[in-house]
Amino acid sequence: MLNRNLSALALAFALAAGPAVAQTAPNVTYFLFIYRAGPSWQTGKPMSVQGLGPHGAYMGKLVGEGVVMAGGPMMDLEGGGLAIVKAKDIAEAKTLLAADPAIVSGIMVADVRTWRPLMGTKAPLLP
Repeated sequence: MLNRNLSALALAFALAAGPAVAQTAPNVTYFLFIYRAGPSWQTGKPMSVQGLGPHGAYMGKLVGEGVVMAGGPMMDLEGGGLAIVKAKDIAEAKTLLAADPAIVSGIMVADVRTWRPLMGTKAPLLP
């Protein structure tokens, strides 16, 4: 299921790029943090009451440092989210994830996946 979701995500990025602006990406490796509800997640309650303020502050800090390229909730998965992260290797990526307050508190759990984009655009991901 995870592989299918990752394949769908890659296809969505490729389709969003459009054939006229698609290009080969440089040989860069990123890491995906794929979040899901953890043991402390309050099922059925909105994300706004889950105590994710410290997680948001941590992610904001990483964005400011140029470590997190993009991130946000998965709209079709309660407690799910994704972050695209730059790190020198998987060990550093796992250290960054382990320090995330949402992981420390058990509100979320996550997997780290290695990702190498094969295409993209020069346009920013967010408007």
